[in-house]
Amino acid sequence: KLILTARPETIGGMTQPSFWGRRQQHQNASAATEMRFRPTKVGDKAGMVAVQNDNHFFFLGLERNAQGRDEIVLERRAGPSNPESGVKIASAPVALKAGAPVWLKITARGGAYDFSYALAAGQWETLKAEEDGSILSTKKAGGFVGALLGVYAHDGGAQGQ
Repeated sequence: KLILTARPETIGGMTQPSFWGRRQQHQNASAATEMRFRPTKVGDKAGMVAVQNDNHFFFLGLERNAQGRDEIVLERRAGPSNPESGVKIASAPVALKAGAPVWLKITARGGAYDFSYALAAGQWETLKAEEDGSILSTKKAGGFVGALLGVYAHDGGAQGQ
C-alpha cells in the first residue's frame, strides 16, 4: 500500500507535488488503482495522472467541487495557457460511504486514452473515452522522457480553491 500526504503544490506547478509515477513504456498500456480518499474541503483531490510535464497532463480522480459535493473528474492541461490545475473535461457525481474505495483506470491505446472509474470492484464506468493523448507526446509537449502514469494528491484548501 502507498500513502500520499496531500500538499498544496499542484501537478501543474513548478514545485514538487504529492506524486508517484512510472514511465509509460508502451503505446498500449493500462494502469489502475484502488484508492481510499475522502475530500474534506473544496479543492481537495486525489487520483491518477498521465503526465508529460507541468504543462501537459491528465488528472482522473475524486474531488470536492465548489458546491461541496464529491465527484469523479477528468482534467486536462494542454499547455501553459491552461490553468495550472487543468481544465475539467468530464465529471460524474458520486456519493461514497466513509472509508469506501474507488477504483480508477487509465488506458492508453496508441494516441487515444480512456479514463474509467468503479465504485464497486470490477464494475467499470467509462468517464471519457478516445481522449487525444498527443498532448503527452514529446512532439507536442517537448522533453525526452515520455509520459508517466501515477498517483497524485492535492490539498486544495491551502490555496483557497
